[in-house]
Amino acid sequence: MQRPAAECLPGGKEVPLVKAVPRYLQIINYYQGMIDAVNEGSLTIEKLEAMTCVCSVGLDMIAIPGDTPATTISGIIADEAAIGMVNQKTTAVRLIPVIGKGVGETVEFGGLLGYAPIMPVNSFSCDAFVQRGGRIPAPIHSFKN
Repeated sequence: MQRPAAECLPGGKEVPLVKAVPRYLQIINYYQGMIDAVNEGSLTIEKLEAMTCVCSVGLDMIAIPGDTPATTISGIIADEAAIGMVNQKTTAVRLIPVIGKGVGETVEFGGLLGYAPIMPVNSFSCDAFVQRGGRIPAPIHSFKN
């Protein structure tokens, strides 16, 4: 079986596969680039949400401050659900509120999960939005992914 010349990683970035470098090291290098972008301030949760509109399937393993209000987390989940509904695709959110940590710090997950910088979340309140209640319908064509 012939190995492909490139692979599409999360975020839609196509990375050429180098035969001499094991695949897991190439993926670690890709994620290190994303971590570096977060630490530089050039990659935000809002930008990751925007990427969901065109290429990715959601927000995965994103560490946020432990004191983030539940309504703010609910607002982020609602954003992703709305993106999925409008674009007729399945989306997901896996945010990790890290108790006792703030923006700029890192959390070590251990083992193959590595570490993540604590990303800032939008400071505007989602309280009024969440108090409205309601439902966001599932995508009709969820099998397109």
